Formats: sequence, C-alpha cells, structure tokens
Amino acid sequence: MNIDSETSTLNVNKGDDATVKGTIDLADATTKASDISLAATLDGSDADIKNLTIADDGTASRAFSFTVPASELTTAGNHDLSLTASTGGTDSDPATATITVGDLTFGDVDTTMTFPTTFLTGSSQTLNRDSTAFNLDVADSRTANSPWYLYATAQPMTTDSATDTGQYTLDGALIYTDADNNTSTLSSTNPVLIDSGTASGSSDGTVTTTNAANDWQSDTGIRLRVNSGAVVGSYTGEIDWDLVNAPK
Repeated sequence: MNIDSETSTLNVNKGDDATVKGTIDLADATTKASDISLAATLDGSDADIKNLTIADDGTASRAFSFTVPASELTTAGNHDLSLTASTGGTDSDPATATITVGDLTFGDVDTTMTFPTTFLTGSSQTLNRDSTAFNLDVADSRTANSPWYLYATAQPMTTDSATDTGQYTLDGALIYTDADNNTSTLSSTNPVLIDSGTASGSSDGTVTTTNAANDWQSDTGIRLRVNSGAVVGSYTGEIDWDLVNAPK
C-alpha cells in the first residue's frame, strides 16, 4: 500500500476535508474492488472514511481515493494518519500520512481600553485613548493566501447604576478612525472592518501573529466621541471583536 507523495503530507484549514490518494498493490490482478477494504486510524483511533473509491480496472496496482472529513480534524496541528488495505484475509503493511490542520484564532488581546477624564463643554468632542499601544493579535496557521477579516461592534456606554444617581447612556459612541482618516461609528448592529490580511501558509503549521492595532496612532484606531448632550458620569462599555475567514 502506498500514499501518493502529494498527499502524504497534507495542509488543510480547520473546517475543511482532507483528500488522500494512493495505490494498493495486489497479488491477484483479477481481485474486484468490492473485495478490497480500507481501514484508517487517525492519531491512534479509528477514523471515519468518506467518498472511498478504488479502481476496478483489472490491474495489479489499484488507485484509491478517500476523504477524511473535517469532523475528524477539529484540532489545529499535526495529525498522524495510518492506512491498511485488506483483501482475501490478507492485510497490507500500514501506509502513513501527516495532515496538518491550520486555524484562525485570537492571540494576545488587551482586555481594557481607557480614555481620559474630560470636562463637558456642551459641544461635541473626540477623546483619544490613554495609551497608543494596544494588543489585538490575530494568530493564523492556515494555508497560504487564506484571508481573514477583523470586525468590531460595540454596545452603548452606560454609567454604573450602583455608584451613580440613576443610570445614564452616554450621548456618544466609540468610533474607529483608519490610517486614511476615515471614521466609522461602532454600534451593536453595524460591524466595522478594523483590519484584514492573508495567511503566510508555512508547511509545518507555524502560527503567524499580526497585531491588528500595531499601526494605531494617538488619533487613529478606536476613539471615543462625546456628543453635546452627554451627562456627567463614569461610563463603561464593551467592544466585541469578530474574526472571520470570509468578508461579511
């Protein structure tokens, strides 16, 4: 039993199937394909095989193809596949392949973003973050040129009713200003594109990390717009980051 060189080391993205191809060398060329069975283990456990095809062309070397479904490949990293063919009570020596699963996840993401105390003047004003530096890491180990997109939404900012007289919703909102000075308002229903990129696609599942906030300056990135009707108080809110592998 042999696995073709182009599928003996496979790179797939999490959520994708892996297709394995190879040949089975038979002692009797007249053996029917229906008399040949194929068993697979993945990381030492029996693996599901889908879409198995074995050539029935009367040759001593039979081509085969099958799919390891994505449901078997749920963990990023390397997975060891072992195959054995059986016919007429005779088993082949195992053939092995390595399937490397790439994934798209968040890395180090700062959990707090603060803005300076300001005096309300009755006019709108925009506050920059207290700190320019912010970690918003995208960790990608997928195949080459796989795209990613990072979006942000935000709930309205409110006071803490336990410490303030009543609870107020800020007349204002978090905004995002890109490097070209284009500004979008963050809301709970309108995702704003923060950054995008593509995987570098190394062959060993190496994780490449991109800080999506690396180029934010004091007057770009996430900022806070306070409108003229804002009421005095200490306001907090939440940003939801959404990392996807296809544009919305």
